[in-house]
Amino acid sequence: MNDFSIKVESLSKEYILGGAEPHFDSFRDMLMNMFKSPLNKYRVLQGQDKSLKRFNALDDINFEIAPGEIVGVIGHNGAGKSTLLKILSSITTPTKGQVKIKGRVASLLEVGTGFHPELTGRENIYLNGSILGMKLSEIKKYFDEIVEFAGVERFLDTPVKRYSSGMYVRLAFSVAAHLDTDVLLVDEVLSVGDQKFQAKCLGKLEDVSADGRTVIFISHNLSAVSTLCSRGIVLEQGRLLTDSNITDALSVYQESSNSAYQNKPLNESHPVVIKSVDVLADSHPSEKFLHSDSSALIDINIQSVKDLNDCLIEVGIYDQHNQRLVLLKSEQSNGGFSFHEGSNNIKVQIDKLPFVSGQYYLNVAVLRNKELLDVVERAHNFFIKNSELVISNLHENGPVSLEYSWHKKSI
Repeated sequence: MNDFSIKVESLSKEYILGGAEPHFDSFRDMLMNMFKSPLNKYRVLQGQDKSLKRFNALDDINFEIAPGEIVGVIGHNGAGKSTLLKILSSITTPTKGQVKIKGRVASLLEVGTGFHPELTGRENIYLNGSILGMKLSEIKKYFDEIVEFAGVERFLDTPVKRYSSGMYVRLAFSVAAHLDTDVLLVDEVLSVGDQKFQAKCLGKLEDVSADGRTVIFISHNLSAVSTLCSRGIVLEQGRLLTDSNITDALSVYQESSNSAYQNKPLNESHPVVIKSVDVLADSHPSEKFLHSDSSALIDINIQSVKDLNDCLIEVGIYDQHNQRLVLLKSEQSNGGFSFHEGSNNIKVQIDKLPFVSGQYYLNVAVLRNKELLDVVERAHNFFIKNSELVISNLHENGPVSLEYSWHKKSI
């Protein structure tokens, strides 16, 4: 990639765990620490202090991003996503490697960063814009657009300490998005805003990219990532799992999610283990998209240490806001299943998925005589994509999509 906007080379970040501030019981202890401190710091820098535990938040990360790309960075909590953005934002420095960024960078990493609580919304627009590198003429030029986009006109002359977290993030995002910058870094903060504003932000990010600016977008809302981004970077425990097109990246992320429960122990005290859960469309695993009018087959593989009778299975379908939409209970149609020793395969046929476009996940449980034998939360993620595109799960009328019509009869 000859023309790049961001280039990351052999990037690593190491933290020292348990580095608590020293406690002094006396003036003598404080004096002793003053003499020891230079030696202790030397040992830390030389790696000679074996009592300190080290943690690699990032480990040898390499990638390049071209101008105008929107790249989604996904991974589980603790994968290193926020650390990566803090290094790209120059908030923290890497332990090894380097970052090259062409142009001006704006970042939105935490709610209200760069705001002074005692100042009004109007004053904070000028303050935050200046911190982000905007000239006074730029702030004045975009001031009305910033206020209108944030929707805080009524509270513009109110101190921001009285703002809700949603108002904070709306104003902060609006300032950052209107900055004439080359690179925009956005962390999970958009989840603070309401659904309507989230959709508005995603649309704004598309406009920013269309202007040739680069966007790095971190979110656990995989549906929003898949809609907005054409490329995905997947991190796991500080390492780069894949850097590919967004569809393949989501598949890799799904596989890493499933591996957490595939290696659970099987013994007499834990006689049943859910080994895998897949959602099939047209007999093929669907880690990409399903359509709301298509059928789906939930395929569950269960390992049993011995023969068991009267086992029940429950499958809950949840949306991205952790709201359960439906609970499928085997006892209501099949009664109990008999498991034999070894591998057992259970399938659940669903004729139609009447949900709006968005991300969903399954929780799966196995019970016997009202005793929970095994449960897997977020056993499988899948996506619904209607013929009419709806960003994320932000449908104003709810998560279920029903066909209906209104009729008026004259009396």
